[in-house]
Amino acid sequence: MEDVIKIVRTYRLTDSLAERLRLADQIIRIIGPELNLFIFSRLPSSASEDVSQIVLFAVANGLDEFEGNTQESFWGWCHRIARNKIADFYKKENRSPFEPLPPEEFLIAADKSGAEISVAAGVHDDLKYAMNLLKESKPECFDYLWGHYILDISLAELAEQSGVAYDACRMRLSRCLEFVQNLVS
Repeated sequence: MEDVIKIVRTYRLTDSLAERLRLADQIIRIIGPELNLFIFSRLPSSASEDVSQIVLFAVANGLDEFEGNTQESFWGWCHRIARNKIADFYKKENRSPFEPLPPEEFLIAADKSGAEISVAAGVHDDLKYAMNLLKESKPECFDYLWGHYILDISLAELAEQSGVAYDACRMRLSRCLEFVQNLVS
């Protein structure tokens, strides 16, 4: 993949409007396919194209505001914009972006998918029991663990969504893991 941060740096240093537009177009052509994949996997197909255009427009318009200096920070910035626009879509539609399946339905869906679950029957029952207990007794822990380990949301994003500091989020996640371990032991 092309080193997009070099183009972003060039964009920052360029004064010519025509050159900035050309560079912005080049950046969007590089990041577009990956962001589209990210967006299309999180939205209904009827809304994906519209939200994708909104995200790419927001990235192009916000290039002056990006302050990072690494490839990773740029991609993180782009994905944050995409997540925010996806959340805006769900807020506008008055829907929840992630309505996790109840554990029983999740297991049924996994069985139907043909994927082999290589978990012993006893462990499987313990995990199912722990998930139900966790959801009933500490829904916040369920949300933290589900978001981080199943939905692959980073700690920084979880902290931002929860309105707490990064370290506080990390400690909450750690305590939730301990709680779950105590449930199954």
